Amino acid sequence: MKEIASCKIFPGIGIARVGNSPDQFFIGPEASGFAANPGGNFKDGEGRIKRQASRFRVYAFDDQDEILQELTSADAAITWTVHLANRKGSWYQFRGLAAEQKAREEGKELPLRNPNIEDRSRLVIDPGERSISGPGQGGDNYRFDGGSFLGTPVPLGELRTDEAGRLLVLGGFGHSDTVKPNNAIRSYANNDDWYDDTSDGLVTAKVVLNSGREVPLTGSSWVIVAPPDYSPATDNLITLYDVAEEAAVRRGWLAPPERISFARDIVPIFGRLVGYQWVNAAALRGHGPGKPGNLLEPGNTRRQRRYRPGSPSAGVPAASHAGPR
Repeated sequence: MKEIASCKIFPGIGIARVGNSPDQFFIGPEASGFAANPGGNFKDGEGRIKRQASRFRVYAFDDQDEILQELTSADAAITWTVHLANRKGSWYQFRGLAAEQKAREEGKELPLRNPNIEDRSRLVIDPGERSISGPGQGGDNYRFDGGSFLGTPVPLGELRTDEAGRLLVLGGFGHSDTVKPNNAIRSYANNDDWYDDTSDGLVTAKVVLNSGREVPLTGSSWVIVAPPDYSPATDNLITLYDVAEEAAVRRGWLAPPERISFARDIVPIFGRLVGYQWVNAAALRGHGPGKPGNLLEPGNTRRQRRYRPGSPSAGVPAASHAGPR
């Protein structure tokens, strides 16, 4: 404990998911490449979807920024603070990356959502921050109640801790509605006077060792409360990590790899393509077992035979970082 100089929260970005089960939930994946495991069914006995909680941990580092150990309630008093909010109704319309880039190039702004509402604060669902500490905590005092959309109360979830004092963030119950009668949804996005209980926000912590010494926290984390993942073992062709990595490279925060690895950079994309066979009839027809579009079967891809993981030819010079992202 004397060697501890600082601590950090992991993960840097946690993903929680809404669900309409009133009391059952499961902890989401905590390592890359693993699907969610609810320890049984993704639904409760009444067929309602369990919420996916995002779990956060604190790790201790020495003065060389080398990791020492995880800190739990056995080692320190950890006070977690989270601020969830939903600001979509007050923000600009979602029209896709191409439209956003064109607007920036032309020096324009995208149209606002709910443009007829002058007091934009009424469109922000913000119950404020909540704090929690100690093992096995939860209850009414840690709920994100108090926020509203145009006067309609919208709860956003709650905080809990596990048996070791790690943070659990649970989002809303998958409720979406409109504040106006006869207001049908006309698009997958940008429907005025509609709201939902997804959210996101800052996660931070105060860490005081059992000796009484407070350890500085370097950086903070973020939690995103998203809709349910109806096919947990099927990855999106472009993952959230891909998007974040590309944004970091474009802004100079992260250097692109000097060499592209077929095994590391290309095969996962093929795998995600093939994975669509389980959720899409057209993908099954072209990329299913034994089909020529199944890029993971030996012989279907010449480059797969040529570049084998671990071989000297596994890395090829990277002409650009754009690639198939």
